[in-house]
Amino acid sequence: MVWVTQRFLSEAKWDARARNYIFESTSGEMFARVHTKETAHEVWKELKNINVGSKKVREEQYELLKDMLNEFKILPNELVEQIYSRLNVLIENINALDISTISEVEIIRKILHTLPKP
Repeated sequence: MVWVTQRFLSEAKWDARARNYIFESTSGEMFARVHTKETAHEVWKELKNINVGSKKVREEQYELLKDMLNEFKILPNELVEQIYSRLNVLIENINALDISTISEVEIIRKILHTLPKP
């Protein structure tokens, strides 16, 4: 019984340390949103949901960004650097969601499809 109590106290001590480190590294606004969580793991999961979003939110963002990619067109009087920059930002946002990454082949195919027909 004593061993179990000591182990629990040790785990509680490490959990409290972890929570303190997390709290020290967050802004006041984030702290206000997560300080009521009981364990460091719960705090971490909540921060992840706040920053990355739940899986459902990420999937919705993914679908929206994929639609934007499918409708991507060259704007009038747009330079090649601007086209590539806009496309690159869109692809980076899609890949950052960690649902499905877009390969270089797909990027090249998209660029070729957006070019005006001669």
